[in-house]
Amino acid sequence: MILLRIALLLSVLTSRVQDAFLQELRPMIEALGLGVRTQWSGMALQSPPASPTVAPLRGFPSTASVPNDAAFVRLFNAGAHHEAALVAVRPRSGMTPPATAQQLARAWKDAPTTSRVFVSFTRADAAYARLLRLALETRGYSVFTYIRGDFLSLPFNAVEVGRFFREAGHHIVIDSREARKSVGVAAERLALEGRLLDRSIQDPIPGGPESGQPCCRVCTYVNSVRTGCGPVTCGGHCRNARPN
Repeated sequence: MILLRIALLLSVLTSRVQDAFLQELRPMIEALGLGVRTQWSGMALQSPPASPTVAPLRGFPSTASVPNDAAFVRLFNAGAHHEAALVAVRPRSGMTPPATAQQLARAWKDAPTTSRVFVSFTRADAAYARLLRLALETRGYSVFTYIRGDFLSLPFNAVEVGRFFREAGHHIVIDSREARKSVGVAAERLALEGRLLDRSIQDPIPGGPESGQPCCRVCTYVNSVRTGCGPVTCGGHCRNARPN
């Protein structure tokens, strides 16, 4: 309880601090037709902006309720807080990530932490997220954007999305009316502030042995050495799981 109160207090204090990263990039972002908010206070906390606005993820005033038992949330959280991987059970032969995914992961790993940017957004604001990503990349940043089911998103699984989130040096959000209602954006904000319930990998993830569905399990590591794995589950959440 004491630790939770400390985390909440730090969240409030940091939300009132100007975000130097966004302040520096304000002219570039505004040139894209996006607004910029460098801190959370006053009316900004009460009402969404009239047009999409780039803002700090920490302190984001979400109105969505996050279901901690949802498969994507559980898997994202595993990657956000642990060295973990979503491992395929009986993977199909030749199952490897596409070259573009490997290139992004390599560029991300090679970039210093201060140059890694994770952008939270909703499907309604995906076009703005792509514009922002391209503009940041021209500035030398490595940028991660992801929307489940979007044909332009690279095929990363939820644990990998969590790992990118954990390794980012900057976490920003495209604030909009839809973003305020988004469960995904709310989960990312809570994970950043250490307030998303961290479940054991031994707790079963929703999903039974569905016919024709891929199967997987979450495994954790210490310095790349596997230390344990959770139970095998099957379902859509296992798509893009990786071979051993």
